[in-house]
Amino acid sequence: MKSDRELLELAAKAAGLEFDPTAKAARGLKVVRDGAVCQSDQVLWNPIIDDGDALRLAVKLNISVVPYPIYSPIKHAVIVKQRRRSDTLKEPNPTEITELHGDDPYAATRRAIVRAAAEIGKGIND
Repeated sequence: MKSDRELLELAAKAAGLEFDPTAKAARGLKVVRDGAVCQSDQVLWNPIIDDGDALRLAVKLNISVVPYPIYSPIKHAVIVKQRRRSDTLKEPNPTEITELHGDDPYAATRRAIVRAAAEIGKGIND
């Protein structure tokens, strides 16, 4: 299992975001905006905890989000995946992620989006 930091770095790579890999920020990545590394913790990029960052990431990478009820009164999940033209039932999609809701369906959805984006980022060569 990858750390949150590793997931964020791969997701940023997939989204084409430049960030400072040496900057240690407790709550996200210090991304480059307008040619400069963001210096304020108010402008960190972290789609694991920020709904807006997660939605922008999903839209940019063409990631779909589908609620997935597991037929039990206490278990529900979300499935996310990047839609591809070549999707068929015959080939696996490595970006398809299922995340159980637990107590927080919003957190589960954000984490699933980041995990799918990280899978996309893994496939990008530097």
